[in-house]
This record gives sequence, structure tokens and C-alpha cells, in this order.
Amino acid sequence: MLFATYAWFMHGFIYYCPSTRLSWVHLYLMPVTWASSLLIFFISSGSSPGQITKKNVKEYLKGAEFDPFVHKEENECKICGIKRVPRSKHCRLCGFCVPMIDHHCVWINACVGEKNYKLFLMFLGIHMVWTTYGFVLSVFAFWEVIDSEHLLTATFMDKEGNKYTADYMIVAQYLLEAHSPMMFGALIYLVCSVLLILFNIYHHYLVYLNSTTADKMNTSKAQHFYST
Repeated sequence: MLFATYAWFMHGFIYYCPSTRLSWVHLYLMPVTWASSLLIFFISSGSSPGQITKKNVKEYLKGAEFDPFVHKEENECKICGIKRVPRSKHCRLCGFCVPMIDHHCVWINACVGEKNYKLFLMFLGIHMVWTTYGFVLSVFAFWEVIDSEHLLTATFMDKEGNKYTADYMIVAQYLLEAHSPMMFGALIYLVCSVLLILFNIYHHYLVYLNSTTADKMNTSKAQHFYST
């Protein structure tokens, strides 16, 4: 979806770059950020989160700290038939037990675990930079349109011939109709940028705590179970 948004956005953006507010450099920098996002997407999609098997389970169990409330030592994976390693979980979509699992990511169609968590953080970070950059460029592009067409001082006319003095709402409606590809792209970039910033903050907070999304969920379930 984001890559289709990029193509649609560039279809309108290219007419306003270079301009007084947008350097020609952005014509090359924007595709570079897009290509970087595409590259990290394919790398992340093909990455392995790690896999616990009967051959390596003993290595994972060495020095493992068992929690009597969350990760009991006698627990066993009912599907794999091997002892449960603390902070691991069997993923039914991937079909194996994942060490230090965070979650199964639908965007890369793979689990995020011990072996690819750093790569996942790069995936989030690069996409955050790309979408934020795209939104900032769109703001400058619309600013250029508003100034070049003198929209804030223009008089607008509807289909019935009624005239209206420009205000921000009328200008926004005009931009939505006259520059719909760029407007649609800007809105998608804004929403995705905000979500990715929040995701980055959340996952870096988990790194600071030496925790994962799965750890948080398991702890929450255990606290609820033993408090009732």
C-alpha cells in the first residue's frame, strides 16, 4: 500500500520540484528513501527469527531462568513435543517454536524473534524516516501550490455561480479536488508516520526494559490469573 502511495504521490509532486521551496535534490533523495524501504522490507520478509528444535533445545535451556508464574520448568510445547524455553512460543503460522519471540508480524509475514529483532527495528526505523520525509515534502509542495496560485487571496465559485472568499477550508477542498493524488499520498504518509513513530518508541522502550511484546502479554495474563 505504501509503495502504491509513493507512486501516486510522486505523480503530483514531480511538477513542484524543483521550486522555490523544494530543491532538485529531493527528486533523487525521495526515490533513494523509497528504495531503502523496499530493500529492508524484502530482507526482513526473508529473515529467520530463530528456531528451537530437538537438536538445539538443550543449548537454549542452558542458563535459562524459569519463572514459576509465567515459564514453568516442566512446561512442554504440545505441538513440537520439546521442553518450553523461557520467553519462547510456538507460532502456528510459522510452524515452529521461536526463541525470545516478540510477535508474528503480518507486514513482513514472519515472526519477530531473537535472530531478526534488530532487523525489525531497522525496518520500523527506515519506514518511519521515509513516511515522515514524504509528509514533510508534501507540506512544502502544497505551500508552493498555495503561493504560486495565490489561493489564500483568490475568489472561488461553485457550480451554481456563487462566489466565496478564500479560507482554509475552501482551499483544502480545492487542493483535494485539483491535486487529489498528492493530497491522498500526504494523508497516508501522515497516518503511517504517526503510527510508525509510536511503534518505534514502544519497541525501543521494550529494548530498554529488556522485554518483548510477548513478555508483556504473558506477564499481564499471569497477573490477571493469580489475582482472581
